[in-house]
Amino acid sequence: MGEQGATAGRSEGGTGVEQGLAGPWPARTRRWRRRISLPPSLAVLLVCGALAALSCLGPGPGPAAVSADRLAPFAARASAARGLTFRAPVQAFLLEPQEVAGRLDREMRRVIDPAVWDAQVALQRAIGMLPAAADPWEELRRLQAGSVVGYYAALDDRLYVVARDPEALDAALADPFTGGILVHELGHALQAEHSNLLDVALGLEQPDDLGFALASLLEGDALWTELRDAAAIGGPPAPNPAAFSERFAVDVASGMPKVSPWLRALFLEPYPRGYTWVRHRFDVAGATGLDRAFVEPPMSSAAILHPELALEGRSEFDEAALEGVMPVGCQLGATNAFGEIGLRVWTGDPEPREPAGWKADRAWHYRCAAGEPWGWILAFESADRAGRLAPRVRERAGRLREVRVHQRGARLLVERDLPGEAVDRLLETAPVRRFASLDAWMAAHPEVTRRIERVRRGAAALR
Repeated sequence: MGEQGATAGRSEGGTGVEQGLAGPWPARTRRWRRRISLPPSLAVLLVCGALAALSCLGPGPGPAAVSADRLAPFAARASAARGLTFRAPVQAFLLEPQEVAGRLDREMRRVIDPAVWDAQVALQRAIGMLPAAADPWEELRRLQAGSVVGYYAALDDRLYVVARDPEALDAALADPFTGGILVHELGHALQAEHSNLLDVALGLEQPDDLGFALASLLEGDALWTELRDAAAIGGPPAPNPAAFSERFAVDVASGMPKVSPWLRALFLEPYPRGYTWVRHRFDVAGATGLDRAFVEPPMSSAAILHPELALEGRSEFDEAALEGVMPVGCQLGATNAFGEIGLRVWTGDPEPREPAGWKADRAWHYRCAAGEPWGWILAFESADRAGRLAPRVRERAGRLREVRVHQRGARLLVERDLPGEAVDRLLETAPVRRFASLDAWMAAHPEVTRRIERVRRGAAALR
């Protein structure tokens, strides 16, 4: 990262209510009310790769193209703010607001495997992560359609910004609000050129703990770029994490449509959590530390929730080795690792008052002729940490039907209708694998690379 990038962001500021995301309050309050830009990683978390197809769309008759010469000043601003250079030109297009909902829904349906989607929803409903009456598809459509103001499509290096009158291009580009969105999305373009994290995100098939961590890093870094740029062109200094989180909660999150807490956490939390993580990393390790994060990223929600702990690598239960706990005569419906963020949502404690001593988790949902057994194994660094959380876990489990909670040492197991031998194996011998880096994790998960390749082949076929 260049020297300019290394010095411009060290100012704090933004501690009062008169300063916010990228401009003073209350002048920009109404306009920030639905200020969400959607990175491809977050879309993958939510809809199993919805924006992979969006990235395949050509400009067509609808979106108005932003020419290279008109985009160049914004690219220069993003480059200066982030301290990285563009290696290739980026294509940009403006969308009208009424186009967004239809485009998102159409492309979601084109890329999502209905069986995978339904199995994940069944798992989340079974363990109580989603209310029984919730329709996450409709919730997602409502949340995205009412909030998305821009997104970057990594597969073909295109970004889209929602503008009320794309035909009035000069006026749209002169609007500081639109300019800020462009810089933010160009920040994602820089990420795509200087790391493989957006590709990794495209390879994740379901919302999980690793995806939340990557989305938080990507969003936090893009916000960092946007807010540093705003300060550089005469706006207030980039806010400190506490000020940003406060204003985000008041001026963005409070105005979003009501959706299930888990979906809300996946969609919204990467913004304030990611910005906090990026600011902490910069304060501790400077610009070099930020660049290094794209080689050695945070790999768990615990790392994002507790940046002061500098947690590295990833621990996870060996999914293949745990297949033996399946009840006789049943089929595995879905499995997932929800991480500390998932546990916080599930117990209703979204704000971590102290580190959980998190290690790993894995949930399973089975389809059987006589019912739907499930289990959620949680591993912590010590028995003391597990014991501290056990009362809250038991309290939450008590609101579910016929659910039991077991503790053995540093592990907790929440389950319904699992056979006794499966309970013992999960609590005593189920193996946990440790990955020191993302490269090591990718090597152990070739299915992610295969999915990335499939997505890219599909995108190329549609061009």
